[in-house]
Amino acid sequence: MVKHLQLFANSENSLLTLYCVRTVSKPLSSDLFWKNLKQRKVSLNDRQTKVLNKLFSGFEGKLTRDKWMKLTKASSRTALRDIEELIDIGVIEQEDAGGRSTSYRLKRIVEGEAEKQLEAGGE
Repeated sequence: MVKHLQLFANSENSLLTLYCVRTVSKPLSSDLFWKNLKQRKVSLNDRQTKVLNKLFSGFEGKLTRDKWMKLTKASSRTALRDIEELIDIGVIEQEDAGGRSTSYRLKRIVEGEAEKQLEAGGE
């Protein structure tokens, strides 16, 4: 898709193309995600790794603290601490709804941002 958008960059539709490039976002691919964490020397605990792998392999529904607790057999406090650590390092983000319906998702990035980060790091 990026090559297709770049083709239009030289045409009269460049404003539309610029808009498309800026608004295309997606979760990191699994491979790119793990490479990025390795490059940043981020270490995760087993619970965090388990849930992140589950998110990449087709997690059903929304990720909540209750689901985290069930997946990892962790206490409510431990689940919250794990989630807060992942938010702090920029891996997941809280969805808009809060309170009892608080849920989390993989952080979305602009197309190409992670690739640039990896290139800048020499990998």
